[in-house]
Amino acid sequence: MTEQHHTANSLAKGIPPFMIVFGTFGNIFSIYILTRKNIRQSTCTVYLVVLACSDLVVLYTGLLRTWISATFQNDIRTHTSGICKIHTWLVYVSLDFSAWILVAVTAERVALVWFPHKAKVKCTKKTAAFVITPIFVFLMLINSHIFYGIDRVVKIDGNSTSIECYFVSESYRHFFEELWPWVDLTIFCGLPFCFLVSGNVLIITKVFASQRTTRRQVVPHDPNGRTQRSQMSSMSIMLFCLNCVFLLCTTPISIYLIGYVHWARGATEATKANLTLFWTLVNVLMYANNTFNFLLYCMSGSRFRAEVRVVFRTVFKLHNNFDRTENNLRRTMGATDRARNTTIPLEDRERNTGDSKDNNNFLSVLTQPGEIKCDSRTNS
Repeated sequence: MTEQHHTANSLAKGIPPFMIVFGTFGNIFSIYILTRKNIRQSTCTVYLVVLACSDLVVLYTGLLRTWISATFQNDIRTHTSGICKIHTWLVYVSLDFSAWILVAVTAERVALVWFPHKAKVKCTKKTAAFVITPIFVFLMLINSHIFYGIDRVVKIDGNSTSIECYFVSESYRHFFEELWPWVDLTIFCGLPFCFLVSGNVLIITKVFASQRTTRRQVVPHDPNGRTQRSQMSSMSIMLFCLNCVFLLCTTPISIYLIGYVHWARGATEATKANLTLFWTLVNVLMYANNTFNFLLYCMSGSRFRAEVRVVFRTVFKLHNNFDRTENNLRRTMGATDRARNTTIPLEDRERNTGDSKDNNNFLSVLTQPGEIKCDSRTNS
């Protein structure tokens, strides 16, 4: 095994577990924060919640398979024909869906920034659901060729045989390796890249223009308008960061998939080893986009950070109140026990006094000299 293969194998074994754990916590916590009452009023949160769900699917289909294959040399796609087809299709659909959710939320943000009055009326949660559904259906259909062209096959290489999730025909292999990477690049990265860049330019231009206009207009008592502008700016900044990270993380793997066929053709063993290492790097980089969105929300979204602080304050307050209540209960129980031990009713004191006198008389009888009268049955 070359040094490149060893490095690639170490990265594929060591990085995915951390990314899966962090990505699971981050996406689930993001869903919780985005669905809270104070922040879920914005329709953009609908897209971001769907984005977090899609990212979870990506992590547990694509990245988990990468780690299992590298650690246990067991490709889950080779178990059955159905898993081979469905798993491959699901990875492509979920990755494309995450990209186009960002396009949808960017388009809505452009509408809200440039046409705020009309957009507030038309951009509702029902509209968001109406936009998300056809996007998902379109991506399912355009990737459906995988059900036809990929299957669990037995490959014979000399005297050795192996089971792989592979192409069912040579013509489909040519399509998947020569033509499909260009289509996939267009769907997964090309078109989203154009839409995201254009949308961000429009958003930034309008935000800066609005800020200049606001500075010129002196409105001493307009807290509502100031709050709305702050919320708009916060969401725009957070969306801009999400888009930039997406473009940085997904562009390398798209370029790799297009160039791999040409680079691998007639390549030396050293070149193949380098390609293996590059594939691992761009693969991990692509999944990083689905892992660290929670950090982007925290770093760039002031409303998101504020809601996170509220959640943690509530948790700490409940914890402190629980400890305080428990301590008070212990003090109360301790005081009650001490009161029971020290406070004795008058009649009980008299009864105890009488009992003590009888006990003293009995002891005095035992200690007097002379004959002690006992029961006859004792003597016999």
